[in-house]
Amino acid sequence: MTTVPPAANDATSEPRRDVCSPELLRLLDDALAVADSGGAEQVGIEHIVLAMLLHTRNIPIPALLDIGLDPTIAFARLAEFARREMETRCLTT
Repeated sequence: MTTVPPAANDATSEPRRDVCSPELLRLLDDALAVADSGGAEQVGIEHIVLAMLLHTRNIPIPALLDIGLDPTIAFARLAEFARREMETRCLTT
């Protein structure tokens, strides 16, 4: 069983890549790319969800549709939320 190492003291250090599955690493890398593309300084939950929605093969789409959630609409609304959040942060700094 693999355990997660304690957090590094250096904020610039890379996380150990051998403690996560390749799918999780890909998701986190994609979330970082989504955050970067929007000009965010940190990855937020909205970036992770957007990254998840980019890879619909990993999401049980029928289950989402069964509960009334259209992934296309969810992606558009989350992208709009992230854009407004970024604009708000830029206006207040």
